[in-house]
Amino acid sequence: MSNPYPTTPRRGFHDLSRALGAVHAELQQLVGEVSLAAADVPANGLPAVADIGPVRARAVYRARRQRDAAFGKDMDLFGEPAWDILLDLLVADADGRRISITSASGAANVPPTTALRMIAILEERGLIERSDDPCDRRRSWVTLTDRGRAATCAALSWKEK
Repeated sequence: MSNPYPTTPRRGFHDLSRALGAVHAELQQLVGEVSLAAADVPANGLPAVADIGPVRARAVYRARRQRDAAFGKDMDLFGEPAWDILLDLLVADADGRRISITSASGAANVPPTTALRMIAILEERGLIERSDDPCDRRRSWVTLTDRGRAATCAALSWKEK
């Protein structure tokens, strides 16, 4: 009797296709949970943090982590640590939480050195800012700048049809 699951490239593509299908189904479910019907976009065209941005940021971040789990060792194909950091900071901002550099690095889901490099780049480009923790000199906080918040919300403000 022949093996119904050969270990050939064709089998690998089949597994990949099935994983993509599962991610697609989850994204469709998440899109269904988010409605822009009541969102008012200000005159400058950029939604405020209180609008749809944090809701979408949570959904997008969750879908990205599910995609990573579905692809397992191949998850490195989809790395966007800067985007993951921005999503995490937007959600934290909406929840009134402060995020340490260590926590932001964890949100990036990459090695710490890569996350720290991305945090430095985001800071250089004016999208985030660091501040020292007055109670613990070993810790620094990161937050979105107004520019970073506006750009992240704008990227999340697509309209559903």
